Amino acid sequence: MIEQTLPSYITKYFWDVQPEKINIQTNKKYIIERLLEYGNEEALRWINSIYTPQDINKVIRTSKLLSRKSGVFYSLYFDINPQDILCLQKDFQNKHRQIWNY
Repeated sequence: MIEQTLPSYITKYFWDVQPEKINIQTNKKYIIERLLEYGNEEALRWINSIYTPQDINKVIRTSKLLSRKSGVFYSLYFDINPQDILCLQKDFQNKHRQIWNY
């Protein structure tokens, strides 16, 4: 049976919530986004061991929280066409910049 809570070495990336209350199945999009954006190699290995490539690819393609830098990296790492990644689209970047121009 798969553990339903985050391992202790992953909890540091969830500083703004109570990590013990995060369920790895029901909160998978949130977990994948957070670890792709802020995690290290160990966190990336963990998400690859827990989630399917389809789950990870879907988050990379549709996430509004990934930075442009992360989007470019994961397009190369997971061999995803950059045109298929929301955070790399010019329209999205322009809208994001209007809301948060820092």
